[in-house]
Amino acid sequence: MNNVIHVDANMRRIDKNRKDVKPEVPPFTFPNAFDRIRGEKRWCSWKWVLSDSGRWTKPPMRALNEAFSSSTDSDTWDTLTAVQLRAETEPGERGVGLMLHGLPLLGVIDLDNCVDQNGNLAEWADDVVRRCGSYTEASPSGTGVKIYGFVKSRDSVSCKVVRGGCEVELFLNTARYVCVTGKQVGEFGFL
Repeated sequence: MNNVIHVDANMRRIDKNRKDVKPEVPPFTFPNAFDRIRGEKRWCSWKWVLSDSGRWTKPPMRALNEAFSSSTDSDTWDTLTAVQLRAETEPGERGVGLMLHGLPLLGVIDLDNCVDQNGNLAEWADDVVRRCGSYTEASPSGTGVKIYGFVKSRDSVSCKVVRGGCEVELFLNTARYVCVTGKQVGEFGFL
């Protein structure tokens, strides 16, 4: 496996601390790895929003209006079709998200700050991706990756480890959502 992420023009790196420049949302491509959950009503829209602290964030939102979605209230979730339509209607402004609450067999490992300026995956992150051997995609910021995989546990897990400026988060059946880009990294196109 080539451990270089080829960051194309649509996946350029985003500096979330530059409040003078609103980041663009990369175009969404539905990953075939998610075919098993395509029809489930557990999707949301998202867009970059400048927080009170001056940092760009990605809150979950409803596809049909400007209301926020709740990661624990399925009445605020949408179908993939509605979310994709919103993303296509507002290119560069709206992205696609996946709610993890109540989805006990899908785990997500979020590796932040592991892609350098040249698009190279850090050695430690490359090792994690290889060991997991599951669908991996670039994050919306272009500075990290997410690894998705089906697991045997039905427990609820949410944890975060920060070392040397790098962050690793693990989510399983938890009150969280993740932004989905469909920009595959590496050779594993399945869960």
